[in-house]
Amino acid sequence: SVKKKSCPEYKKIPGTSFTVDAFSYGVIPGCSAYFLSHFHSDHYVGLSSKFSSSLYCSHTTANLVRAKLRIDPTHVHPLALDTTHTIQGVVVVLLDANHCPGSVIFKFSTPDGKHHVHTGDFRAHPKMESYPELAGLSVDSLFLDTTYMNPVYTFPPQDDVINHAVTLCQNALKADPNTLILVGSYLVGKERLYMRIAEALDCKICMNKGKLSLLQCYEWPELKERLTTDSRTSRLHVVKISVLSIQSIKQYRDRFPS
Repeated sequence: SVKKKSCPEYKKIPGTSFTVDAFSYGVIPGCSAYFLSHFHSDHYVGLSSKFSSSLYCSHTTANLVRAKLRIDPTHVHPLALDTTHTIQGVVVVLLDANHCPGSVIFKFSTPDGKHHVHTGDFRAHPKMESYPELAGLSVDSLFLDTTYMNPVYTFPPQDDVINHAVTLCQNALKADPNTLILVGSYLVGKERLYMRIAEALDCKICMNKGKLSLLQCYEWPELKERLTTDSRTSRLHVVKISVLSIQSIKQYRDRFPS
């Protein structure tokens, strides 16, 4: 039989029996609570309907875990953001990670007065400097997402990118009202983009039934109001990333004659 890898130390929170995003190591000896930062597969890999320990995450992530992975709801413990939670004597606070719906930063405060912050995947933003739970905090351990922590990665602010995309869509529809707008999306992601386009165009957002069912897990009523599976009611369609190749786009477009 294949031996499970042992859980690395960077998945473990010091002074606790907690782990974060550590589901690919089987049952971890000594772990009494598992935390999930967000619902992207590289973080929940290994998590399945067989999970029988205690899982803590945000409400949106909990909805996704229950709906997509079929985990027994009694094992899933959703936690509100910006609220103090005491779990096995450890004070835990969840903060918005500005990454995808339900993504959070965890702050763990142990009984010995130490503070440990785990960012999960996060998109740094100046507003985070004003988070009351982090302002002036002396952090003993920082578990940091360093994916793009290199000067070669220079991205414009997300709002600038979204505004540019909205302008492109508006101009395209002015030039040709029959323009079909496709937004490629992962299982979870790109919601802010297509929501802003829909608001600017005042239109519905068309997607397949599976995607619509997934988005019902979000606690975002303004988004839910715009969702539809009726392709005739909108020029804005959310599709799989794989559709965004020249040949696939042509085939998709042929299904919706002007």
